[in-house]
Amino acid sequence: MRSALLQAFNENAFNYAPECLIEERDTSFQVHLDVPGVKKEDLVIEVTNNLLKIAGERKGTRGYSFEKKLRLGDSVSGDIQAQLTDGVLTLDVAKAEKAQVRRVVVG
Repeated sequence: MRSALLQAFNENAFNYAPECLIEERDTSFQVHLDVPGVKKEDLVIEVTNNLLKIAGERKGTRGYSFEKKLRLGDSVSGDIQAQLTDGVLTLDVAKAEKAQVRRVVVG
């Protein structure tokens, strides 16, 4: 029975679906993913044809891997900054100038 389970599941790793929160700001979208135990060198962030792909792996006996894909619309510029702090990956995805909030001052 154990060998059948090991064939179906890697003994040391499993797929993980990180919780994802997206917030809209005036000049950017912020994407937050919970990736506990993942090191920054084990993350891959790519943008191809308006598709943002975030993949990563936590190594070790309780390891896991994940891949998250988000479709970016025309409202983003493609400029992305990434920060990993306390197991939370935060991406700041800049909005295209035409999609940014403009405030109008009443005269």
